[in-house]
Amino acid sequence: MTIAFFGSVHCQRMTANITITILHDSRFSNTNSRVLMPEGLSQDAQRLLRHRKSGALATHCVVNPGFSFVSAAPYAIIDNGNCVFLFSALSSHSKNLRANDQASLLVTGSDGDLSEARLTLQGHVRPVEDDQSNEAKKNYLEAHPAAAQWASFGDFSMMELSPVACYFVGGFGKMGWIKPEHWKA
Repeated sequence: MTIAFFGSVHCQRMTANITITILHDSRFSNTNSRVLMPEGLSQDAQRLLRHRKSGALATHCVVNPGFSFVSAAPYAIIDNGNCVFLFSALSSHSKNLRANDQASLLVTGSDGDLSEARLTLQGHVRPVEDDQSNEAKKNYLEAHPAAAQWASFGDFSMMELSPVACYFVGGFGKMGWIKPEHWKA
């Protein structure tokens, strides 16, 4: 199997055309044709997710069907490795999730520096199960103490992102899909 990238790299005032070809390499697990996972990618992605506390959540927009709606989404991690959010039922992203629970969370290692790590989690965002609600709220408020002032409002509830796919970019040449069975933050 050969994967090739053809493109331009811009560095300060120089532009160079490059070609990267990856031949079959034993460092990659290729049991599923859409998943190529370099060793250590899952651990690096999990480290990024635990280090950051907020991401950009993309939901399916109910006001403008066919478009994504992206909002800032502070999160915390619970014992099963999933992200939890504290959302108001009045928010646009909550309304979107009620119509379609599929969403993507983008977490970046910096503010726009493409040489830094970034992670996209794709999955279903649903209310936290009752037996995990206290843990989820505790973890969330530890990560975001200022949220305590509205966490008890009746329209706020804990929501959990259960990933079905993860894509991580750890820098130039270090990227790939992480198999769901290898994902646990």
